[in-house]
Amino acid sequence: MSQPWHPRCGKRFSGAASVGHCAVCCETFVGVGTYDAHLSRDEAGKYIHLDPATTDPELKWWSDERGYWHKGPRLTAEQKAELFGTN
Repeated sequence: MSQPWHPRCGKRFSGAASVGHCAVCCETFVGVGTYDAHLSRDEAGKYIHLDPATTDPELKWWSDERGYWHKGPRLTAEQKAELFGTN
């Protein structure tokens, strides 16, 4: 199966419904909440795209091996196995 790609940056990303690629800042996010969290507006109402790589560590942004951004605590292998039933 081919993956969608963004012509501006050339990045390929999963076509899964839980993955969103921002056409402006060219970052890929897992989860609608994570995608939305990278956007805010200035006083004039113009969108500002947060760069997760340069944010406060307290905000708990992290990137996986694919370069996709997540927000929240990183799960350990044991936690993943318990949640998803993998070994």
